[in-house]
Amino acid sequence: MNHTRNLYIIGAAALLLASGGAVTAITATNRLNVLPVPHASHFAWPGLSDVQEADLTSRLAALGHQDVTIWCRTANCSDLAEDLQYVAYQAGWDTHSQTPIMGDGTGISVQPDDATGTALAAALSATLGVKAVAVHGRPKDAAAGYSIVIGARE
Repeated sequence: MNHTRNLYIIGAAALLLASGGAVTAITATNRLNVLPVPHASHFAWPGLSDVQEADLTSRLAALGHQDVTIWCRTANCSDLAEDLQYVAYQAGWDTHSQTPIMGDGTGISVQPDDATGTALAAALSATLGVKAVAVHGRPKDAAAGYSIVIGARE
C-alpha cells in the first residue's frame, strides 16, 4: 500500500472539511466523494420546526376561521412564508400568498390592526421568538382578511 498517497488523501479530506465540504471515503476503491454542505444565509428567515408548526397551528385555530394573505418581500423569506401558509391551512384558515411585493420593510407585520390582528401578531411573536407587530393599513391589492408581511430579517 502506498503510504504517501494515503497521506495526500487524508490531507485533501481535511482541507475539504475545513472549507465547508463533507467527505465520505469509499474504502474499497480509495476514492473520495465530496458532498456539498448547504450554508444558510444569515439574512434568510428559517422555516418552522415541527414544534413551532404544532404550536402556531393551535394558536391560529383558537382564533377561529380567518382569511390570510402571506406577503414575502424578499427572496430570503420563502421558507418561512411557505410554512406559515401551511400552518394557517392546517388551522382551518383560507390562505393566499403573494410574492414579490415592493417595499423596504424589515421584520414581520400583521394587518389590519384590530383584535384578531393583534392576537395573530402575538402568536407569531411567541412562536418565532421575534417581534411581530400589528399595523394599520394594508398592502396594495390585498384581499379581504388579514395579511402577514415578511420583510428583511433584522
